[in-house]
Amino acid sequence: MPGGRLFLGFKVDKETMKVTSEKYLLKPSHLTTHGVIIGMTGSGKTGAAIVLIEELLLQGIPVLAIDPKGDLANLALRFPELKPQDFQEWVDETEAASRGLSLQEYSERIAEKWRKGLQSSGVNLERLRELAEKSEVLILTPGSDSGNPVSILEGLNPPPTANEDMLEERAKNTAAALLRLTGLEEGGDEEAFLSNLLLWAWKKREKLDLEAIIRYTLQPPFDKIGVLDLDMVLPEKRRKSLAIRINRVVASPGFEDWLKGLPLDMEQLLWTPDGRPRVVVVYLAHLVEEMRMFAVTMVLQALYTWMFSLGGSDRLRTLLYFDEVYGFIPPHPSNPPSKRLLMLLTKQARAFGIGIVLATQNPVDIDYKILTNAGIWMIGRLQTENDVDRVSEGLRIATGSGSEAKGLIPRLPKRVFLVKNVKEKELNLYKTRWAMTYLRGPMTLSEVAKITKHKTSPQKTAGKERETTNLLHAPPLIYDGFDQAFLPADPGAKYKPILYGQAIVYITRSRPPIDIQVSVTGAADPTAAKPEFKDPRSLGLPEKPLTKAQQKPPTKAFFKNLPEAYAKKSTYKKVRAAFTRYALQQAKITIYYHPKLKIYSQPGEKLESFKKRVQISLKKMRREQEEKIASKYDAKLEKLRQRIETKKAQIEKTITEINSLKAELGVAGLSALASLTKLTSALTKASRIQSLKRRISTKEATLRKYKKELEALQREYTKTIQQKTNALRQLTQKIATQQEIKTITIKPSKKDIETEFLGILWTPT
Repeated sequence: MPGGRLFLGFKVDKETMKVTSEKYLLKPSHLTTHGVIIGMTGSGKTGAAIVLIEELLLQGIPVLAIDPKGDLANLALRFPELKPQDFQEWVDETEAASRGLSLQEYSERIAEKWRKGLQSSGVNLERLRELAEKSEVLILTPGSDSGNPVSILEGLNPPPTANEDMLEERAKNTAAALLRLTGLEEGGDEEAFLSNLLLWAWKKREKLDLEAIIRYTLQPPFDKIGVLDLDMVLPEKRRKSLAIRINRVVASPGFEDWLKGLPLDMEQLLWTPDGRPRVVVVYLAHLVEEMRMFAVTMVLQALYTWMFSLGGSDRLRTLLYFDEVYGFIPPHPSNPPSKRLLMLLTKQARAFGIGIVLATQNPVDIDYKILTNAGIWMIGRLQTENDVDRVSEGLRIATGSGSEAKGLIPRLPKRVFLVKNVKEKELNLYKTRWAMTYLRGPMTLSEVAKITKHKTSPQKTAGKERETTNLLHAPPLIYDGFDQAFLPADPGAKYKPILYGQAIVYITRSRPPIDIQVSVTGAADPTAAKPEFKDPRSLGLPEKPLTKAQQKPPTKAFFKNLPEAYAKKSTYKKVRAAFTRYALQQAKITIYYHPKLKIYSQPGEKLESFKKRVQISLKKMRREQEEKIASKYDAKLEKLRQRIETKKAQIEKTITEINSLKAELGVAGLSALASLTKLTSALTKASRIQSLKRRISTKEATLRKYKKELEALQREYTKTIQQKTNALRQLTQKIATQQEIKTITIKPSKKDIETEFLGILWTPT
């Protein structure tokens, strides 16, 4: 159909009630809002449901169909060639005789009727063959091997995976169903006892059967329920009475048939080994009320548990269809175990892509909370005016369309349904198309046995089904302290478990000054006798696997099992202790320290890098010390140099002056010789010569003094240079002795660890 829609029939004109040529199509995804089909006997309700199921199968969507009366077993009557001989085995002999026809003649008439009916609906033989080839019908017969027996009591075993809340819910529902099987009402002290017993066993991963439950009922493995002593809640006398009732079930004829057959594994039941969708019909017509309730509860519980192994989805993955729900979801205050699960499913299933459609003759058979949760109402002919009023009122409350519906419902012909879909604006009327399935009425258990023999039993092909028979269809149960995640993979992938831990270690110290976060990851083989954490890459994990991980596995995935110990708290404690030791070891950091410089390496810095930093710091320190030495001595040397230069200048000046005086003295002597004849002049000249000599003598004395002072300054200058040289040499020697580097190991403590993930990381093989 266009856009993958479901072809349910043809629209009907609201005024004339005449069928139009316009097809009524429904999007499969709309069924995730859930639906109800309401109609009296003869309204065509079962036919409408079977057409819906046929269309879903053609779209590749499997259906779990609960069949209390045997009508849905008709789905196995598929005759893609519409040959009369195919019908002959299933037509009503009495009806043929009443018409004065032989079986062959009557079969020919029925085959022709079906051919014309399908032609009138625009359904050709190719479409029938497609339905037969692309899907399969599997009829389960709990408590009987007439059809395909199913091991209902496997539901007493620990679920493969569940969180604490789901485990408790499963225990309550299973306990309530067991009590119904024994003839007791649920909700009392017996239920509290049995649910606690189931929880105790499941957490220990202990497999149970009714014999074990009887044994534990007589000799309970615990002495308290909640905070009260067991004997206060359920005295020994009442426990014995409960054990006797359960024993009656075990001793009843045919009880062994509840133990054998196909497992209640939705992944295996809803699809064939080659991936084709199935309609799984849970046939209940042969069971008494208590056994029906038990079977329905266990089937719904299996669906509910499987649902949580799926990821979220907006598209319809699977439909649960429940035919004739009278007694299974009654109004308040009745609360049978089937009602609890149906209420949970209607609230939660849509998020996982599972739709629910419930059928009933009378709306008062269904709790109003279910009705108000339904997004699709399909209403056929109703028996009484009161029924019309109730349905109209329910529609008004749920969708606001009650008044219009009230005027239309009494006028509905057979096979015509009023549809209110919350995804559509208007009410629609449609007449169901002709069913591809032969609708011959409720089937008996012997007839189910006959039709089952024509088909290959899944049990017979179990050895050929898959290479995954030793794998689980959902992750095994683990203690709720463990985390769990799944690396992405395609649908149908096989997963192996890896024990994976990831933590942040916060290391803060004042000396050495550290404030860092160390990321630690480790992986181990959970199947090893003593798992040892190591580098995740050694187990084939990618770098930072949690960035790619998902909370849900892909659809139809398979899982290797884990040791049962992983469901225990004691194992979680051991694993946590092992990972803590590993994290502390991995988070240890080495810090290098230079005592003289008082500097530390950075976390993760290599020794060679730190040594280079030390050398740079030492060179800087040397430069600074050299500058201090230079500033201390160079100023003094500069002063000495200036004084030496001054002395040298003074000496040169004095020598020049002495030479000048000596020259003057020579001239004066010659002049005196020339003036001997003149006594006065000679005396004057002699006096001048003496004066010059004295002055020369004085200057020479000054020169000698200057030279001595210069020598002293030069000695002091040389001494100062030597002092500077010695200071620099000592600095070099000091620097040479400051190469020692110490190693400090920083060990974090347990309180420094913040674990981000510790548990099972499922990895595709």
